[in-house]
Amino acid sequence: MWANNTQQVQSRQFPAAPSDTYAALLKVAKNGFKLKTEDSYSLSLTFASGASAFTWGESFSAQVLTAGDGSTLNISGVGKVGGQLQQSSRTNKLIDGIFKRVSDVLQDELAALRAALEVEKRQADK
Repeated sequence: MWANNTQQVQSRQFPAAPSDTYAALLKVAKNGFKLKTEDSYSLSLTFASGASAFTWGESFSAQVLTAGDGSTLNISGVGKVGGQLQQSSRTNKLIDGIFKRVSDVLQDELAALRAALEVEKRQADK
């Protein structure tokens, strides 16, 4: 079955400052994709994935926006070539993975910050 090559768009909210969410997204994009453009002023970037067994890869754009006390990460993705088997499914799966990795980076950095603060507190108590 041939899938349509339509743009896939998803959003997730994170309980982190927009600058922190952007930094985590940038880290994920640099480590798992080919970074195309980055704009720290608008907190947006574009990046691409490589080919798979069924696709020629995907192009993504992402932007972090302020949302209350946290941030919203919007990601859109589309296959580089149309009419590929399971393109929409693969694109959605990759976007879900990006959200997961951004969340993991934010949680790891929060844990490291908490550990550093605990060490600092212990040293101050001596």
